[in-house]
Amino acid sequence: MGLVLGLDLRGGAHLVYQAQSPTNVDVVFSEPFSQDDVEEALVAMGYPTTVIAVFNMEQFSLDIPGLPVGRAEQFVKDLEEQLVTVTEFSESREGRTRLEIRIKDPPNETQVAEAIHGAGFQDAIVTTMMSQAFRVENIPEFTAEQQDSLWDALDQIFPLLDFQLGLIDEEVQARVLFRSIPEEVSFEEALADLGHGRRVVITHDGKNFSTTVGTLDEAERCRLRKH
Repeated sequence: MGLVLGLDLRGGAHLVYQAQSPTNVDVVFSEPFSQDDVEEALVAMGYPTTVIAVFNMEQFSLDIPGLPVGRAEQFVKDLEEQLVTVTEFSESREGRTRLEIRIKDPPNETQVAEAIHGAGFQDAIVTTMMSQAFRVENIPEFTAEQQDSLWDALDQIFPLLDFQLGLIDEEVQARVLFRSIPEEVSFEEALADLGHGRRVVITHDGKNFSTTVGTLDEAERCRLRKH
C-alpha cells in the first residue's frame, strides 16, 4: 500500500486517494485451472486481495499488493506448491491510485427542518414530497439575503439543486430539491472526461464507490476535486 489522502468534497462526498504500486505477475501454468482455484491458492499463500485477470485457463495476470520487489520468483515457487508447475512468468510494477468516493446519507426531514429553523423560521413545517424533495409550509416571504443564507445552510446537508418560494393555495410555501444520489456511471463519465479512459467504478451499497486509475499528480487531483 502507500500514501492515503482524504478530502471532504463540497456537497456531501468524501474522496480518498490511496497511492499503490502493486507487483504484477503474469503466469502460465502447465495445466488449466479455474479462477476460483487460483484464488484459493493465493489466499492460502497470504495474498487474499490479489486482483486476477484471466486470459485463458492456463494464463493469468495477478496484481499483488504487498509483494516486495524481487520476490516474484519465490512467489511463483510458492504458487507451484499450491497448484502445478509454472512454465512461464514475468514481473512488472506500475504506480496507480485507488479512489474511494463516500457519499453522505441522503437528506431527511429532520435535517431540513433543523436548517430552516436555524435560519430563524422556527414555525416552519417540513414534509417529504419524494426522494430528495421536500415541502416547507408555514413560512413568511424571504428577503433575498435570507434566501441566500438558507440556500447555504441546506447545501451543507447535501448538494442543493433548486429552492423555490411562492404562493401555493394562498399560502407561502417553499420547495426544496436536492441533487440525486450519483450512480457508478456518473463517476465513470467524470473520469473519462478527465482523461482516465473508461474506468469501471463499483459500489456494493450505493453510497461507497471505488475504482483504480493511474498515478495522479497534484494538478490532476485538483481537476478531479473540481469536476
